[in-house]
Amino acid sequence: MATIDPKRRMVSFRLSAAEYAQAESVSRSREFRSLSLFARASLLEAISTHNGTGGLDPASKEDLRQRVDFLAAELRRVSEYVRLAVRFAAPPDERSSEQRAAGGS
Repeated sequence: MATIDPKRRMVSFRLSAAEYAQAESVSRSREFRSLSLFARASLLEAISTHNGTGGLDPASKEDLRQRVDFLAAELRRVSEYVRLAVRFAAPPDERSSEQRAAGGS
């Protein structure tokens, strides 16, 4: 059976009413079960970023950018395909009126 790593330390800090409301709102929007879990995750993320273990290295960022560019191009291609499929799937009388409106015969 795996041993559970007990959390033995507690961190406490104070927020103004506005800071608390804002933190609570962000916590809810990110679907954390509690503000405490959100604060813990945020603190651990800040620590990992500070230690250099949180961010992406430049090669990973470039790979990610290329993948996003590829996906964007594919999305444009599929969108155009769907647009044409819908246009030519219309009944002939609707297609001819679309073609006339577009300046076709």
